[in-house]
Amino acid sequence: MSTQTDSNKKDLLRGGQFLVKETSAENIFTPEDFSDEQKMMRESVQEFVNRELIPKREE
Repeated sequence: MSTQTDSNKKDLLRGGQFLVKETSAENIFTPEDFSDEQKMMRESVQEFVNRELIPKREE
């Protein structure tokens, strides 16, 4: 994991700020930007939720 400099932190947009502040498309993170590792983690979490949590929802 890389660290960010103070100048990079100023450019980060949080939450829905991209809706109200001028920004370029390159600075907006979308699900298509996930790495393979992040995609595998998402799939693992979804499998866990479907297998372990949803069946026990009523309990």
